[in-house]
Amino acid sequence: LSTALESTAEKLMLKSYEAAAPSWRGFCQIMSVSDFKTAKAIRPSFLGNLNPLPSGGEIRHGNLKEESVSIRVECWAQMLRVGYQDVINDDGSMFQQTSSALGQNAARSLSDAVWRCVMANDDDYFDGDHNNLLSGGSSELGFDSLSEAIRLMKAQVDLGGRPLDLSPRVLAVPPSLELTALQLVQSQSMARYTTDGVDNVPEGNPMHGRLSVTSESRLSNSTFTGYSETAWYLFGGPESAPVVVAFLNGLERPVIQSFGLNSEVSTLGFAWRCWFDFGVALCDWRAGVRSAGV
Repeated sequence: LSTALESTAEKLMLKSYEAAAPSWRGFCQIMSVSDFKTAKAIRPSFLGNLNPLPSGGEIRHGNLKEESVSIRVECWAQMLRVGYQDVINDDGSMFQQTSSALGQNAARSLSDAVWRCVMANDDDYFDGDHNNLLSGGSSELGFDSLSEAIRLMKAQVDLGGRPLDLSPRVLAVPPSLELTALQLVQSQSMARYTTDGVDNVPEGNPMHGRLSVTSESRLSNSTFTGYSETAWYLFGGPESAPVVVAFLNGLERPVIQSFGLNSEVSTLGFAWRCWFDFGVALCDWRAGVRSAGV
């Protein structure tokens, strides 16, 4: 009985975790570290373009600079226990609830860490000096403000002043702005209006299919620093590394161990412990834009 139930619990936990569909994967770059020490996520910048080869065949040297951010993986853990009598009286459903709760908590813990990092805006990641912050009345989510956010990201340059060719990928909004965001990027046409009899907006929607929309409840949750019902974010894809998520030895899922009736002489019951080794850090501010929405 103990062996069979433990095996079932592990399968249920992993299924619950994998079904969580975290919103951060659309814009976070994944990295692997080998220990719990502070690591560096390094972004190299290769300065200078290719040059025509002169008649003598001598190739000119380029320059290399680098930027880096610190990131440290931590171990996040939780334990749950179910008594022997509860197991007998509950015809097995307690196991499903217990293991599912572990999987859901692991997924939520990582998502919480990612969005707390984004919303805390440490080191002024979103800042006017970085040209990645919109505020005031014109920052309310709409066609014009989204166009401006896209313009700001695509105008970003590297350390040598060269265009980075960044591509906006993800529009992250609180649930209060989800329908507005979906209308902006999924509508195939736009309403036409006229001023003095002249059409100002074409029927086609240039935003159609250009971005994926992430509706994230944490953005407006009061337990998170920087929460807002109006603020929204634009991110580049994982390859542009606006945020990095590190896992110990590349293991991107939680680990579960289950213990049966023989695990502890003073307690008659079943127990689980779950741990998850991960860390989160803001990385390249050029690939992110925040709009206050007010």
